[in-house]
Amino acid sequence: MDYTAVIAFLVIYYIRPHEWVVGVALLRPVTLTVGLGLFGLVTREAGLKFKDLLKTPHDWLMLLHFLWIAYASPPFMSAVGAMYSLFVFYIMIVQSLTDFERIREFLSWWAGAIFAIAALAVASEFGFDPMGGNYLVHNTRLEGRLILNTSLFDNPNALGHSVVPLLGMLYLLLVWKKGAISFKGSLVTSSIPLYCIYLTQSKGSYISAFVTLITTINFRRPKIVQVLIVVGAMTFGVAGMKMLPRMSDLGRGPENREEGIQGRVLAWQFSLNCLENGNLLGYKQFIGHFYNMYGYAKASHSSYVQVGGELGYPGLCLFVSSLFLCLKTLLRAQTRSIEEERVRRVLFVLLFSYVTSGWMVDFAYRATFFMIVGAVAAFHRLYLVPPSSRPKTAPPPEENSPEEVVHVDFGGEVAEEDPTDPELEDANFKPIWNKFRLIDIPTFILLTYLTKRFWEYAMTKI
Repeated sequence: MDYTAVIAFLVIYYIRPHEWVVGVALLRPVTLTVGLGLFGLVTREAGLKFKDLLKTPHDWLMLLHFLWIAYASPPFMSAVGAMYSLFVFYIMIVQSLTDFERIREFLSWWAGAIFAIAALAVASEFGFDPMGGNYLVHNTRLEGRLILNTSLFDNPNALGHSVVPLLGMLYLLLVWKKGAISFKGSLVTSSIPLYCIYLTQSKGSYISAFVTLITTINFRRPKIVQVLIVVGAMTFGVAGMKMLPRMSDLGRGPENREEGIQGRVLAWQFSLNCLENGNLLGYKQFIGHFYNMYGYAKASHSSYVQVGGELGYPGLCLFVSSLFLCLKTLLRAQTRSIEEERVRRVLFVLLFSYVTSGWMVDFAYRATFFMIVGAVAAFHRLYLVPPSSRPKTAPPPEENSPEEVVHVDFGGEVAEEDPTDPELEDANFKPIWNKFRLIDIPTFILLTYLTKRFWEYAMTKI
């Protein structure tokens, strides 16, 4: 029941039927799903023990993150009530994704949910519009920029950045180490999210998609191949990017910035002043404080800027350190099969796209952050015990028939299936790192400093 509830929450979070299907809201699907998930965790055979809640460095940082948000957002209990469900969902993910097969299925459902919102958004341009967003796209200040008319995706930037990771996920789930038939099918499948991102006319989404795809293709490739790909991307790729809608607005300099970019720079400067002066705005209070200062509402347009202004240096440090720990896990994990490596790479795509998009959209408190850290923490836990002690993973599906076994492999080095004796595997097993070290504290501080420096630099370039 716990795992089913996690999948249900994922689907509800993206599709949001309670916002556009009559009567669904009365069922309170999010509350119901979280309640069923917790009930499933408590009543399962293994139960839910307190010692299992804090088994990895990720868990400790998330706990500190929760406590700091509550402290920085008085009254304390009001802040706890506003955000507890996100941290409960983090616990549900970590506790439910207990083997590689579950993580792979979870990531597949995740890709399917993102594909669904992209398909629904594109379909609204062709007459299928159950959310009623097409009128808004073409008859308001959106000026033809695509949205999906739900609370999460009613902004072109939010929709575009939410769809970006799907491009890498589809490549890894459908193409990497798969047959040629999968490659052909993925071309058709990928056309929908690509078209969706294009129609949003979101400059940030274009940049995030470009950087994420190049990084995904380059992951663990030979150095010379990585260099060639990057050189090609920085020449032909950048030239192609400049031809996309609204991309000419970037890099004009302070005196020629368009109104939207000017507002974004002002928001970044306002948040930077709060950070440097130690003014804690509090959980989701950025827009209200900005309105009080300037007389109109403006979002932070960056996860890092939002956290820095609302939670100060400690909050920003905890935020970037959580992302760093996820990267550290994914880089250090010693995968033993193609399917384990596939899981690792999909998690890397989700993490990297979030880190990149985080500079352009304020997704700091969306469930996406907690899902990514939770899934990586669950992945991390599987490398704390020898292979023979892990829950058994279901065998991968059979490959294509003999006439379809032409492989399309863009992927670089990977561990093949390990045929060695299980006892020998355990004898050679070295668990992944799982403790904070003294070097970690200055590393976290340095990351926070570099984040602030890049923040200041970006303000002069956008």
